[in-house]
Amino acid sequence: RESFLAASTRFQELLKRKEPPKTQSEGLALQQSLDAAAKGFGKAAEQEPENPLIRFAYAGFLSAMGEIEICREEFAAAHRLAPSIPRLSSALYEADLRTNHYAECLSLAESEVARHPESPMGWISRGQARIPLGDFEGAIADLEKADKMPIDSATAKFVGNLLQTARPLLAAWP
Repeated sequence: RESFLAASTRFQELLKRKEPPKTQSEGLALQQSLDAAAKGFGKAAEQEPENPLIRFAYAGFLSAMGEIEICREEFAAAHRLAPSIPRLSSALYEADLRTNHYAECLSLAESEVARHPESPMGWISRGQARIPLGDFEGAIADLEKADKMPIDSATAKFVGNLLQTARPLLAAWP
């Protein structure tokens, strides 16, 4: 049996190919590596519950396996342990949105905007969380603010798509 770190490395190498498995056996090998890595990181998280990086890695494997509710709990635990690590915040935003925890996402984004008003991610996340909560005017204001900040083209396209979603909703809102 491979160690969970070896399984994790093997899984990452398979993912770097950026192509789907060609055979059923390749797909099975990928799944086995994913399962082994997730189990290993789960055990490591139990042994070192105060280590945010292990909790973060475990959550990432849970997400890849489709275990999004447990994944969200692990991202939240990692974020509580190390709230100043930006990648933990963005991972928790994503998990909150995927699990319909919009109020939690909004709260996290509001604290991020307060701490780092020059960072577009807080504004984007807050705007994104406001849409399903029905605050279309607030969502548009946040997303337009983020759109005026320096962001890469993929993020700009994402913000544009969110604005295309929010503007008609605001217009149709009584």
